[in-house]
Amino acid sequence: MTAVIAAALITMFLAVALRQYGSVFAISVTLAGTLLLLGLAIESAAPLFEAVRDFAARAALREGHALALGKALLISVATEMTSDSCRDAGEQGLAQKAELCGRVLIAAVSLPVFEEVLTLAETLFDAL
Repeated sequence: MTAVIAAALITMFLAVALRQYGSVFAISVTLAGTLLLLGLAIESAAPLFEAVRDFAARAALREGHALALGKALLISVATEMTSDSCRDAGEQGLAQKAELCGRVLIAAVSLPVFEEVLTLAETLFDAL
């Protein structure tokens, strides 16, 4: 957590200091800091992915379902950070489009899980 706090504070101070020379410099520093924080978040998420994998094994879920959950989580975090960076740069429309793309990507990686649920529901209704 210390690395995340340090990276965020250093990025913030650099962005504020460079803003007087032009917003492009501040935005560039903010984007670089965002990418660094995203990398730290992904690195820190390794135990979370291991826990999801263990949970999936105990719940007898297919490996692909746990993978879909992990991908959806990463897409969610990356989309949030991207849209926030776009808003910081004053690009509201671009932020909204990034969020839309994130939702579509999450739906796409979740399709196998939805198909499995639908198949299970059909099996249950057929048994009744």
